[in-house]
Amino acid sequence: GASLSIRRSPVVLSELAGSFVFTQDSLSAERIDARLWDAPVHLELQTETGADGRVTRIGAGGSVGVPTLEQRFHNRLLSKVAGPVPLELDLRIRNADILSKPNLPIVYRLSSDLDGVVLNLPRPLGKSPGQRKTLDLSGTLVLGSGLSAECQLGNLNAGLTFEYDPGDHIMRLKEINTPRLQLGPFVLRDLQVQSIATGDAWVVQMKTRDLEGVWTIPGDPADTPIQLH
Repeated sequence: GASLSIRRSPVVLSELAGSFVFTQDSLSAERIDARLWDAPVHLELQTETGADGRVTRIGAGGSVGVPTLEQRFHNRLLSKVAGPVPLELDLRIRNADILSKPNLPIVYRLSSDLDGVVLNLPRPLGKSPGQRKTLDLSGTLVLGSGLSAECQLGNLNAGLTFEYDPGDHIMRLKEINTPRLQLGPFVLRDLQVQSIATGDAWVVQMKTRDLEGVWTIPGDPADTPIQLH
């Protein structure tokens, strides 16, 4: 079937099925079935006119498996997640930017109630499959560069920075910033976390209002101890 991709991004849709309506200056579709990274999704497209001129809105919904997310985002935190992840994605692209800006900016919002998902993380981040916990990511993706996101997970708010590897079409989490994080009896204020890949390991630099340190996390933590300085 037909396929659709957003250049210099990890977004690749395949097996498109449905009807598009084209006019001289608009595009719309009420329902398009497709596959995103081999997971079934449904799409709707609409051209809207507002203060920024004509904007193409793409809405998508479906469920994506954790192994697929691990392939695309290469984040060790995903090893603590189990179950298919239900997602709703909203993308907005200014029509005037499509031809005028080589690094196309895309405004996005990704949300989920994480129904059926297990998060094997300390409180307040963890959850059982029967619980619902709101996940909301929003920001701007700049094609060929990376993205910054405002993240809300339950009552936790954080800023995330991802870098994009155009060769492998992979997003890697680079930095986390949050004003307050409580993990059991520990409260971390003004937390800043930066991660750097070094061969088979990750060097994680952590800084808070009260302390700072460096973690070295091996590629196979089952066989190698984690070092903390």
